[in-house]
Amino acid sequence: MRLRRRALLIGSALLVIVIACVLFNLEGWRATYWAERAASCGVLTFGVAGLTTSTDEAQRAADCFTQAASRCRAVVLRADSTNVDSGATYFFLVESPVSPYGACEVASSWNARSIHQSVGGAAACRSVARQPDALRFSGCGPEGSIILPIVHGGYLTS
Repeated sequence: MRLRRRALLIGSALLVIVIACVLFNLEGWRATYWAERAASCGVLTFGVAGLTTSTDEAQRAADCFTQAASRCRAVVLRADSTNVDSGATYFFLVESPVSPYGACEVASSWNARSIHQSVGGAAACRSVARQPDALRFSGCGPEGSIILPIVHGGYLTS
């Protein structure tokens, strides 16, 4: 009886730990899941001179993303930024619900790297808005607002 109670207590503690890990890293898991399964809206590239992708291609990518977000269709938009000694890769995702009780979500994940370190993360975004010259992602966790220019030469800001 005592051994059974101890085993039940240990099993319950492990279950609580696993649930806590899933809850605290849920956005990272969802971002990975959808980044691998979602349709692509394209890739925007940024260099020292700003957006190097053509304006037409960037605007098509922005239209693809905002239309998918309004219909809750899983898509991904990638943005690559490269400087002389650093770079960053962002994935912007429309994540369809993974269960009947889930909700559609816009999220971002990123990996920034320099010659000294590499950091990354993932967060849900409160909203995405299509502006004439940019896509604006608001409330994306520690990154805050991220502005993706869709006009040739515009600079990515976060």
